[in-house]
Amino acid sequence: DSCPSIPPFCEGNIAYSGTAFSCDNQTGDCLASPGAPPQDCGSMGQICVDGMCEDDLCNPNPCPSSADYCDGNIAYSGTVSLCDSLTGECSVAPGLPPQDCSETGEVCEEGICVGGGQVSPQSLCSQSGGQWDFCGSGCGPATCANPKPGPFCPSVCIPQCLCPAESALWDEKKGCVSESSCGF
Repeated sequence: DSCPSIPPFCEGNIAYSGTAFSCDNQTGDCLASPGAPPQDCGSMGQICVDGMCEDDLCNPNPCPSSADYCDGNIAYSGTVSLCDSLTGECSVAPGLPPQDCSETGEVCEEGICVGGGQVSPQSLCSQSGGQWDFCGSGCGPATCANPKPGPFCPSVCIPQCLCPAESALWDEKKGCVSESSCGF
């Protein structure tokens, strides 16, 4: 009889080398020969592929994305480029279709229809002490609902506000807020 083996595998970004088994000729029992200890590929700036740590071809060079913009009162959303971390190739995911802001009585500001006292996310970010990043982390911003996004984020640009340390969480209505403003 032959003994089974467990092939190398990934669990998240942790690489496991698998387990080989050998057969005890006298008893016929299968004896485990454990593989190497698990490796945290992320701590080495790599990704786990089939139980092996490999270079992430998208890090530190994610694919470019274009920003939202206005042409008169027409709002155009930008595009997001997704990176295949194994090949490094970019594929473009188009933005939303153009929107005529005047149809809803609004005006176009930085690619977003605003009106009735609304402020664009970019303006709200700046007004609350943050800095707008058109190519932020693929995990999105830290929010009251998700104060610690990650740890494994897709290699994609997400436009978002980079909030200062003293008010590090993003709220879509208030901008950058402190954890005490979240109500927990």
